[in-house]
Amino acid sequence: MANIEKQKMTSKELMVQAQKRVRLMVKGGEIVLPADYNPGNALKSFWLKLQTIRNRDKRSALEVCTPTSIMDSMLHMVVMGLTVAKDQGYLIVYGNKLTFQPSYFGWVSIAKRVLNTSHIDAQVVYEDDEFEYEIKEGRKFVTKHVQKFQNIDNNKIVGAYATIVYTDGSKKSEVMTIVELMDSWKKSTNNPINNQGKLSPDSVHSQFKQEMAKKTVLVRATKVDIKSSNDNDVLVNAINKTIEAEYKDPMEGVDDDTGREPFMIDDSPEEAPLKDEKKNGLFAKADKEKTTPGKQLFKTPTAKQKAEQQEIDSVADSVAQISDVQKKMIERLIIFLLDKGVSEKTLMGTIANDYGTNVIDDLTKGEAESLIKSLQKEQQLINS
Repeated sequence: MANIEKQKMTSKELMVQAQKRVRLMVKGGEIVLPADYNPGNALKSFWLKLQTIRNRDKRSALEVCTPTSIMDSMLHMVVMGLTVAKDQGYLIVYGNKLTFQPSYFGWVSIAKRVLNTSHIDAQVVYEDDEFEYEIKEGRKFVTKHVQKFQNIDNNKIVGAYATIVYTDGSKKSEVMTIVELMDSWKKSTNNPINNQGKLSPDSVHSQFKQEMAKKTVLVRATKVDIKSSNDNDVLVNAINKTIEAEYKDPMEGVDDDTGREPFMIDDSPEEAPLKDEKKNGLFAKADKEKTTPGKQLFKTPTAKQKAEQQEIDSVADSVAQISDVQKKMIERLIIFLLDKGVSEKTLMGTIANDYGTNVIDDLTKGEAESLIKSLQKEQQLINS
């Protein structure tokens, strides 16, 4: 239990680091997130979901997964512009590593974002469906699919197909039989196929067979286009690494460091700390203050549920966007310090050094609270 609580604190710190890393990547032009995407909310949803994830032995992911794999999963999700809150991906434990795998809905979102498309869709073909396709100039085109309501039965899926319509009006389809789908699933790191060659009843592929069939054919339909895309290297690399991590295909070169390369955490500041003649207070800090360990949770069994909720609430607050009240307070404190002769360059430079940005709107709620305390401390020193 103590190890789980320690990992909870570690994952919370990783979430804050991930948000800072994403902010720096956006600021540096490494990634461009969708206009309606809020990375802070996505990371909060990730952390809350992580509390419920367990491995095959029913052990908590917080207990068995390495911090690096948790960080990589967070960053993969955000770089791809996805969120578990919209069922756009799953958190899955493999050994001591956590991975983020896009769902069918997640892949549709990714494909629309990366490829120059006007429409993307995937469908399942059942026994007794009327289905036809043709091949022209090496491309497959579905020409007919008539499906009766009574045909829909997950035990009678015979195949699936995906169709991509590009903005220039051209289109293509990818078709997979149930045999091809099963062969692909045999390579899945989820290990959904049992020793008898059938889907394990407790596997995601068995419980959501229709969705997994659509996702598998969609990945095949878009994989070549994505791998050859001229889109942002960090985004495309994250997508490719996610594909590689999900399938045990020796041609894909899967390794234990999946996703680590583009997301190595650099704790060094963007700029060298600015010096100031003051010897006390905010501007004298050469190093960031170390985070003090959180209080021990679950001291007694009867307090377990309440303590866990308090921890979740604390994390939610730490990554939520800065509130209007906090922004106004910070603005008032900054104006006060500037009026008292504090150098604007020194003030904003120190804030950028400590929080990775000097744009107040970019701060999280937790960062804003920390900054307010630091500014108030400096205010007290000036008034004393």
